Parts: sequence; C-alpha cells; structure tokens
Amino acid sequence: MCKKFLKILCVFFVLPMFVMNGCQNEEKQDYSIRTDFSADFEATYRNGEYKGKLSSNRQGVLTIDITYPQTIEGLSVRYYSGEMHLARENIDSSADEAYLPAQSFPRVVKSVFDGINSDKSTIVSISEEECERTLNTTMGNAVIITGENIVRQIRIEEIDFFISFSNISLSE
Repeated sequence: MCKKFLKILCVFFVLPMFVMNGCQNEEKQDYSIRTDFSADFEATYRNGEYKGKLSSNRQGVLTIDITYPQTIEGLSVRYYSGEMHLARENIDSSADEAYLPAQSFPRVVKSVFDGINSDKSTIVSISEEECERTLNTTMGNAVIITGENIVRQIRIEEIDFFISFSNISLSE
C-alpha cells in the first residue's frame, strides 16, 4: 500500500516537473521592433503627399529628408537631444521640440518612433509575415505593421496619417 501510494505521489509530482521543463525550453519569439534603420518612405497626411528618406536609431535620432512635394524638396528635418533642426540648401535653423506644432508631419513621425523606442506598443495580431501593433499617441491610436521586426507601415486614422517604408537598410 505504501509503495503504491509513493508511486502515485511520484507520478503527480515528478511528471509535471518534466512537462514544465519542456515548456521552458521552447524558443521564445522576439517581437521587439527595430528602429535603427534607414528607408525610403511614401506618406499621406492632411490631404498632402510626401516622399523621401527616413533614418532612425535607438538613441532617438530621427532624420527625415523630403524629396516630394517639389515645394519643400530638399528639406531635411532632424530630431535629437530634444531639438529639431531644419535645413534646406544653405539655411539651417533649430528649435526646442516643446515650441513646435504638435500636428506637423515630422512631429507625428517622431511621436510614433518615440513610442516604439519606449516599447509602449501592444501586439494585436501576428501572422507568418507581419505583426500588427497599436500605440496610443497624443494624435490618436497608431497602427504599426512590422515585418521581420522592422516597421513597414504606420497609420493613424484620427488624423488621416499613413506612411509606408521601402528599400529598408538596417544599421549595424
């Protein structure tokens, strides 16, 4: 009777330990978003269309070089250390981010990337090719589509904002 009881006890205590160990050895999928890249972009915002090149790094430096529309072609916007620097041809200016309009195209992009770098997005759905996340911003709920942990698209319906990235090059 005692041996039978010990065998049953052994099964109930030892077997779950093997099962739990097996679960711990499963490889966990990394869903963190890489923000250290450069890419071409196409965007729409407030009935305007924009094209250009964007580069970003994990330290929060974000550079947006606009190539379209022609009226602002050559404009470079660079955010770092709490300041925004604007440059075009031989003109360069800077201002503290706090004094800039919150609803400008570059500011919307910067706000979303700040949220991504702060790891504040929530995964909504995952497929083999992409992951959809949401991020609450001051401008609305951003939907971020990633593929291979790299931002591919961002949209904020409340402010009619959409941006997609192509020709993505990862920073080392």
